[in-house]
Amino acid sequence: MLRARESVLVLEDDGGLREILCEALTDEGFVVVGASTARQAVASALKTGFDLIIADIRMAGMDGLDAVEAVRDTQPQIRTVVMTGYASEADSVRALRLRIDDYLCKPFEVDVFLRVVERQIGVAREQGRLQKIARSVRSLMIWALEGRLDASARHARGIVRLTEQVALHLGLGEMQAQECRILCLAEYLRLQGHELDFTLLEDSLGGLLRNWLHQSEELEEQEDLVLLIARAGVRRLVQQPEPDSQAELSKAFQIVASEGVSHSSGRQAIRRRGSLLALAQACEKMDPKQAQEIYQQILQDGSPTQESLNASLGLCRLQPDKLAGLVPSTLNLARQVGPLAFAQASLNLALSLGGSEGVSLLGPAARIFHQIPGSSGAFRAELVQFVLENRPFENRLVDLLFGLEQFATLAEWQSLAPWLFPYLSALQGQCPRPEISRVLLRLLRHAGPSLVTQILKSPAGERLALVNLFHDQRQGLAEAVLKAWEAQETNESIRKILRSKRASDYAEPAAAVLRLYSLGPIQVSVGDELLPDSAWVNRKHLLLLVYLGLFPQRHSEDMIIDSLWPDKDAASGRNNINTALSGIRRNLKKYGADPELLQRDRLGISLQAGPSLWHDLQQFQNDLQEAEGQSAERRQELLRGACRLYRGPLLGGQYFHWSDSLRQQMEERLLEALHQLCELCLDSSHLLEALEHSHRILEIDPCSQNACGCAMRAHLLLGRPEEAVRAFERVKRSLWEELAIEPSIFLLELRQRALLSQS
Repeated sequence: MLRARESVLVLEDDGGLREILCEALTDEGFVVVGASTARQAVASALKTGFDLIIADIRMAGMDGLDAVEAVRDTQPQIRTVVMTGYASEADSVRALRLRIDDYLCKPFEVDVFLRVVERQIGVAREQGRLQKIARSVRSLMIWALEGRLDASARHARGIVRLTEQVALHLGLGEMQAQECRILCLAEYLRLQGHELDFTLLEDSLGGLLRNWLHQSEELEEQEDLVLLIARAGVRRLVQQPEPDSQAELSKAFQIVASEGVSHSSGRQAIRRRGSLLALAQACEKMDPKQAQEIYQQILQDGSPTQESLNASLGLCRLQPDKLAGLVPSTLNLARQVGPLAFAQASLNLALSLGGSEGVSLLGPAARIFHQIPGSSGAFRAELVQFVLENRPFENRLVDLLFGLEQFATLAEWQSLAPWLFPYLSALQGQCPRPEISRVLLRLLRHAGPSLVTQILKSPAGERLALVNLFHDQRQGLAEAVLKAWEAQETNESIRKILRSKRASDYAEPAAAVLRLYSLGPIQVSVGDELLPDSAWVNRKHLLLLVYLGLFPQRHSEDMIIDSLWPDKDAASGRNNINTALSGIRRNLKKYGADPELLQRDRLGISLQAGPSLWHDLQQFQNDLQEAEGQSAERRQELLRGACRLYRGPLLGGQYFHWSDSLRQQMEERLLEALHQLCELCLDSSHLLEALEHSHRILEIDPCSQNACGCAMRAHLLLGRPEEAVRAFERVKRSLWEELAIEPSIFLLELRQRALLSQS
């Protein structure tokens, strides 16, 4: 959210001094938040953006430098001042490594304090001003360079934009992505014989341009990645390909991946592996061979991560002839990732194997699911057994379907459809039951047109029973499903029913709840119906809807243009807004939501809060807030619910200058919730669940010693000391590679206990 005044976070455990400092800053016109502990300061930074943090170093528990480091993780641009009466050599070294911006030695005068604050706030103002200028200059350069392209260079424009998309997908910020586009454009024009004045480029891109032209200077990791992506784009340009955005994007990703991008360490590497995984999954149908190569690229890393496991499962899907040989290594990898990952992988592999071999994998998976509360896994495991054994209807199936409806998430409904829908559809033809029809309808709503191919494979009698059932019950199907089904249906009787259903004049239903999903891949549903990607003429329309949901206040048109169309002038930007709002309203009305949720007046544009609007981000924050002060059992329940909502980084890899801080804040809030869950699960002897949460933390932060300690304690209580030692070794390696430090005394003690238990 935009702030009218600069804001300052003051961390000081001395209440009297904190009050004096906060009062002095307030009198100077700053927005001030005080905190008495480091944890309070970090929690405040997760909720609010600050321009400056002022922290006392010495305090009980988590100290001021720890707090500064944690706040910097969520707000990298924040200015930092530390206060201390005395500091050890270790503190001084830590402060140097953190690149603290200024120091205050106690005792100090208030006037001195205010001068230091004003100096750092001045730097923050200047940084913000320069960033805004840099964005404007880059937009101007893109406009100027693209103006040199002739009309026949349509393919060049497309590929140049694709290099920008690759950069965004691989975790670079908006400015770095624009740099990729600029370098690619400039090189293409140079190769076409255009005379270019590099002065403006040199002033703006500096060493990046020199390295591009001469390849002689060492640069930072992000700048190396910019050059790598831009060169990949130029290689595509030189080949003069026909414009095919999906294929070209895939090839660009492959070129970048083959040159070592996925082998970096830290959070950037995690995001890049996730991007490569998404690419491979998208390529499975279009180019299976390329998908296999990318999966193998991800697996070369050798670390037991969720991305590696998904890559291994992808290879299992693409190589059915080698499935028997791939299953043991995939299950071994899944065990190292975590108990829930092992159970999920077992279900996937059971469906792939089929028969008695598949059924044999279900027992261990079901036992794990039963020990992790609030999950649909146990119901899914038993349903897989029903499917593999092709069981006839029995009353137990009703209980399983009810459990599925209670606990399955949106993503789970989508993954259920390919194998559960054919089984239930055939069963419904033999033994019609309202419970089955309700789940069939829900699967159709969530999976959409992708299920039509499966429907058409079933006998005409089953198809007729299915469409008659839905028609008789006056239950609406997704319009996209009806259109796709009608277009491909060969039976004239069924086509007639489908046509009449689409033309039926049913009573106007009450508006359904609009659901926005932004924690992970962006999705929108109305009621139970997931809106397909094809519903959006332009993806920016979807982004505008989610943007309004992320920031529930009125937004001026200028603010929206700056956020979503920064390269457009005011007139073009307003035209884009008008088109986007029209498209959003049309979709809301078409799919049964209230179009009046979208408000526009002279004060700005907003989404109307209320019972007709649900947003996973808001629910995530509400659950975390409600968990504070609750009993251990209720707190556990709320934290579980919040963590299930978090399907991945905010906006699923879409990077904007306004989203970075919020994305980092949500990731930190997730980590804090998972840490709390680990401790609660250990206290309540939910050891497998504690392991699952600790592994999830380590996926995001491989250097988390608290999560490693939790995993080691759980392994020791489960009687698996060798696993505790393996967990220790993984974190020890990450700590040395990323921070050049050794594990804590606590972890060393746990390792010693594990070694003694083995002997």
